[in-house]
Formats: sequence, structure tokens, C-alpha cells
Amino acid sequence: MKKFSYVAAGLICASVLNFNGHVFAQEKCSPVELVKKLYTSDLWKNPEENFHKVFHPDYKQYWHKENKYITYNYKQAYDHTVNDLKNKYANVTFYFSHIISDGNFVLARYVSKKSPKNNPQQCLMTPMMALWEIKDNKLYRCWETSVKSAEDANVFESFPIPSES
Repeated sequence: MKKFSYVAAGLICASVLNFNGHVFAQEKCSPVELVKKLYTSDLWKNPEENFHKVFHPDYKQYWHKENKYITYNYKQAYDHTVNDLKNKYANVTFYFSHIISDGNFVLARYVSKKSPKNNPQQCLMTPMMALWEIKDNKLYRCWETSVKSAEDANVFESFPIPSES
């Protein structure tokens, strides 16, 4: 299992991230590299500068979340990044079990591990799966499924997460 973290920097394709992981370049890379960069960057910490470099202006997201269905356009996805990620979490880390590609489509199966700013010792973990479509070297569509964050370790049996010890 590979671990990708928003705080990790320059791990994949340094031509797209600068050394501190804050800036996306407009250089072309494979769809898999682009998706990995999304999860390894700290885009969520500075969306004002970087969001437009990664997301296509016609971006759409379709999210099956717990017991609701959410759709986002570009602006709504940007607002979610700022309001629900940047303002609420001190750190977000991803643990991948699978990253599979077919042409301009990339499927990522992972667990997101989040530490809220108001309680950094707490750990919220959510199993997720996202199918990304890439267009013009940007994230164009996302079909995402997630389940409620859980503390029961059995929920994550198929996502081997390294121990923190």
C-alpha cells in the first residue's frame, strides 16, 4: 500500500510540484501522475493560488456520500476545498490500496485520514473510491463514493494502514 500525504512534497514528478509541494505547473503529465499529484500536494491549504491549475473550468463532481448524493460544479468544488478542507483540517493524509488507469480515466481507492484543527489528536478516517476523468491535462470529472468516518478498525480491513507506532 502506498501512502500519499498532503504534507508530502516533491515525491512524484517534480516538474508539476515545486520542492515544497505548493505550486502546480501547467506541464503535461500522465492521468495517473495528475491524480497522484492532487493527493500529494497541499492544494487544499492554498486553493486560491492553485485550484485553477489542477481543475478544468467545466469540472463536475458526483459524490455518493453516506446517505446523500452531492453534485459540485467548479465553483462549488472550490468552495468545498476552502470551507470544508482548508478551514476545518490541520492535516489530511491518503492511504491508497489501488490506482488503476484506462486512457484518460483513473480509479483511486483509498482511505482519507483527517485531523481537525479544533482537535488535532483526533483522527477521522473515511474509505473512499474516486473515478477521475482527465481533459486538457486537468481534472474534468469525478465520480466519488465514500462511507461515514468510522473508528472501528474492522471497517478498514481491506485498507492496510501502517501503524502509527
